[in-house]
Amino acid sequence: MTVSTDITGRCLCGQVGFAFQGTPFIQVICHCDSCRRAAGAATVGFLGLKDGQWRWTGRPPSTFRSSPGVQRHFCPTCGSALGFQGETYPGQFYAHATALSDPSLFVPTAHVHHDEILAWAPPADNLPRHLTTAELL
Repeated sequence: MTVSTDITGRCLCGQVGFAFQGTPFIQVICHCDSCRRAAGAATVGFLGLKDGQWRWTGRPPSTFRSSPGVQRHFCPTCGSALGFQGETYPGQFYAHATALSDPSLFVPTAHVHHDEILAWAPPADNLPRHLTTAELL
């Protein structure tokens, strides 16, 4: 995914969004408990974006500190999860792939937190599996 025009994403009601240019530095599917609970899903696809590459559009998101050093961003109106930032990953934003205006642009390359995969939702692919996102950075 490399284009010179904005790639956009948004919440369910459309009031909060994000835009970026260029190629995400990482595209993964996360299985951790925190991501699952924040999104209400068995897995969460993330695009890793560097600060300066992305920006918020529309109304500012609300933020929830889900664990020490982690801020999850969501729409204050409809509650859609949009991504997270963490002190462990300074200068980075991890955007939810399903929030993309065109989710088909998401091309995952690995699974992270494979030790937390739900027994009733195993991956149906052969992508590499890692214990942490940091293993890929």
